Amino acid sequence: SAVQWLAVDKQYEAHSYFLEGVDQVDAVFGATVREPVAKGDVLGSRVVVLPGDAGFIASVLEPGMRAVAIPADAVTSNAGLVSAGDRVDVVLGLKRDQENGGEADPMASIELPKLASQTLLRNVRVLALNDAVEEMAKEKPTEEKSGAKKRKFYETVTLEVFPKDVERLT
Repeated sequence: SAVQWLAVDKQYEAHSYFLEGVDQVDAVFGATVREPVAKGDVLGSRVVVLPGDAGFIASVLEPGMRAVAIPADAVTSNAGLVSAGDRVDVVLGLKRDQENGGEADPMASIELPKLASQTLLRNVRVLALNDAVEEMAKEKPTEEKSGAKKRKFYETVTLEVFPKDVERLT
């Protein structure tokens, strides 16, 4: 509803602007803009950034925020249920794999926990999963031969964080 065709007095180049009869209005659905566009202004194609285009993440970041990519797996990406635009908490999980001490180690007799976790950040916006920045909810899970729905798992999650949280997160 924010984009509509308007009659203009000037001829514009098709490669630099969106033109009725050449372009479809839905070509900009899901896009954002690199700079503010006032109501009634002509929309140039260099201003529009589509998901997946270079500069898209920078254009959707809130002022003063940073984008940080962190490693993920099936568990940390919530089994494929997290989508771009969702808000999540970031929890650091630690697991002690082996006992380090031997008989001479004074810490050997102390029973330490094998697992620990700590919430690092709360209510953080997800910007992208792997290289997909579109709203994942629009994608349909694929059907396997068994009829079960297969969800995507992600190796990287890009989050929007305050500058003070960048080092803590990485």
